[in-house]
Amino acid sequence: MFQFTRKDKKSGITYVYEQESRWIPELKQSRAIRRIIGKLDEEGNIAPTRSRRKKDTVEPNDPISGNGQIAEDRMEKLEKRVAALEKQIADFQKSYENDMQIIRETGKKLTALK
Repeated sequence: MFQFTRKDKKSGITYVYEQESRWIPELKQSRAIRRIIGKLDEEGNIAPTRSRRKKDTVEPNDPISGNGQIAEDRMEKLEKRVAALEKQIADFQKSYENDMQIIRETGKKLTALK
């Protein structure tokens, strides 16, 4: 295991990485595993970067965290939105049918005038 540095050209920040080689028997090859340790400050000290741990997963209907209520509220909002969209579609269809009826009648009158 060894450490190396890389400088970001855009930001000018120098990052410190740790690299380890591991053998993959299935592939019969080695792979480099890199982890960021931190970034170098002006004095040459390594400042650790933020932790990238996975967040704890919580059950969606967990009464302690209240996530079940959040999901229910979101579902209610989505149902209201769907109902509003369905109403808009029905109104549009009625308007379309009325417009098509007017067009047909106008077309009949034009053909009668010819």
